[in-house]
Amino acid sequence: MKERRDSLSDTFVDEASAEICLKFLAEYNSAKRVLLYSDINNEVKTENLALQLMNSGTEVYLPKIENGRLVTGPYIGGLQTGSYGVKEPVVIDNRTDFDVVAVPGLAFDSGLYRLGYGGGYYDRLLPGLKLSVKAGLGYGFQIVSTVYREEHDFPLDALITENYIYRRSR
Repeated sequence: MKERRDSLSDTFVDEASAEICLKFLAEYNSAKRVLLYSDINNEVKTENLALQLMNSGTEVYLPKIENGRLVTGPYIGGLQTGSYGVKEPVVIDNRTDFDVVAVPGLAFDSGLYRLGYGGGYYDRLLPGLKLSVKAGLGYGFQIVSTVYREEHDFPLDALITENYIYRRSR
């Protein structure tokens, strides 16, 4: 899956990311505070999404790896290149309350479980957050029949792809 995503054309990534951004904005237009991620390796691009959210008055935060864990900081105040070449916030305030948290993944299944990169960063971060919605951002081809799940894994509330928004039934 990683090889397929890494081989995507810039045009596909740009167009699909723009479509996913539009769906995210339509779905979560009332969010006051959102935690995004800084994209790498052809993940769904989030920079334009962050800018559009901020222009509409939404507070945007990003995660940063610190001592093997994800912490949070505001998008404003500058970004620096951190672990794994990911752009991270310079200022850290460890905010824990968000209306929406957007998470990347390598693959997603019909139960809206995600397969990450294996570091467990989001598995450790999410239980400590007060949040309303966990939304995955991915491409349609990343949906598989099932991903390997462990006891600590969590289902997403939604998965936004370029073609559709999948919602977990409760």
